[in-house]
Amino acid sequence: MRIFSAYSLSEKTKEELCKIISELKKNFPDLRWVKKNNLHLTIKFYGDTTDIKTAKEQTLHLNKELGSFSFKINRLSHFNEKIVFADCILPNISYRKIRDINNTFKPHITLARVKKYTPTTQISGLIKVLSNINLDINEHNLKAFLFESKLSNTGPIYKKISKL
Repeated sequence: MRIFSAYSLSEKTKEELCKIISELKKNFPDLRWVKKNNLHLTIKFYGDTTDIKTAKEQTLHLNKELGSFSFKINRLSHFNEKIVFADCILPNISYRKIRDINNTFKPHITLARVKKYTPTTQISGLIKVLSNINLDINEHNLKAFLFESKLSNTGPIYKKISKL
């Protein structure tokens, strides 16, 4: 089972992100864009695992260390030209402390996935556009969940496993 820990987002933030997605879709229709109800702030991706108990314990520990926090979206970027995401900054959090618990800590909101047949020129164009987009979105008092992720031809399907 593919699982990850994440925080839910407010409707206001989802709406702001959907406006950006809507604009990007016009020039990059071949990407698989995340639907509004699937937008969330990913804190840790566990990948394929059957050890949900350990993932839940680690996420609870991470959640305890994070405490109540706010975050800001400072830019849009990509992971290996495959995932388009909103890079999130947690200004009141010690990243060094968190990385001691989770060395892959990269808080982000996935916006789209690049299909295998997307031309390199289109990816290059997207990267250029992403680097010019600035966002000023703030969130507070988020709720953490452990999610299961199933990839399908129509996009990812997320199921909340437990509230943390």
